[in-house]
Amino acid sequence: MKGKPSAEQTPLGKVASNSETKPLQQQSDSSAPALVSSAGAYEPCWFERSVFDAKRQASGARWGRPLRLYDQLESTQDAAFAAFAEGAPSGALFVTHQQTQGRGRRGQTWQMQAGDCLTFSLLVRASETLTQLEGLSLGVGLALVESLKPLMPTAKLQLKWPNDVYLNHKKLAGILIEARQLKQERALVIGVGLNTSWLTPPTALRATSLKAEGIRYPGDPIFLETLLQHLERQISTVLTHGLQPLLPALRKIDFLQGREFILEDFSLQDPGQSPLTSHHQTLAVRGAGIAKDGCLLVEPLKNLSDLQVPAEAELRPNERENSALLAVQSAHIRL
Repeated sequence: MKGKPSAEQTPLGKVASNSETKPLQQQSDSSAPALVSSAGAYEPCWFERSVFDAKRQASGARWGRPLRLYDQLESTQDAAFAAFAEGAPSGALFVTHQQTQGRGRRGQTWQMQAGDCLTFSLLVRASETLTQLEGLSLGVGLALVESLKPLMPTAKLQLKWPNDVYLNHKKLAGILIEARQLKQERALVIGVGLNTSWLTPPTALRATSLKAEGIRYPGDPIFLETLLQHLERQISTVLTHGLQPLLPALRKIDFLQGREFILEDFSLQDPGQSPLTSHHQTLAVRGAGIAKDGCLLVEPLKNLSDLQVPAEAELRPNERENSALLAVQSAHIRL
């Protein structure tokens, strides 16, 4: 992993403070022995650490410590996984001013200019075994919408299954969740990219930003601390109780509900819970909601007998019409 840490001393490499490079030193703390910032840690101009710490202390939030700040980093996801191997606790946070080799779902890559986005990864240690991460990404998406809504009470904020937040029909934020196993413990690393100051997003990307929409942003430290509170609540709910408790709120902000779109390279779920992948097919569908297991429910716009859909694919009853719904486990969605 390469990067330029601008915060405290870290076991992930050497720390540069101004022009002086200091060797690695371990910090001592019972909760996070290798990853707690030292007193008087460098505060970069783009992130007011003292504001974040004060707001976090006032709210009593547990997550957000240790906090790693980087001027530039290839991937906050990689930084979080490296810290997991070093013993970082749940709630460890990795924030960069510029990410040079970010990645998204299904092998996609993306880059950002310094200061255009709030880009971070959050480490969550979990012993639970998740059959799929789409359900967790929906919980993260709901937390994002809840945190953003006070900034734009009348705006149309929606969640596009499984991992994008949309504002006025354009992408505002993206989510990536990855998992790795170490002995008996599992690391869930939750990556978020929120377009904050990107003034002129390319039209072809169907993206927008808070600045482009004329929305006043309180700054990364204040917003991030608020978001962490929502993340902790929603992630804990999904890991403990599943997605069911969040479904009423999710259905209110479902971007795909009732919308017609194309599924590409999609995986359907069978009754045995094994994904059935249908490559090199496209399927015209209408969104019909989100299931309690995190699957996207869709209504095919053609008779299923005319499609090359595996016979074992699970068909779920459509409560509104006399037809069946397909349960989509993963897919590329073309609007």
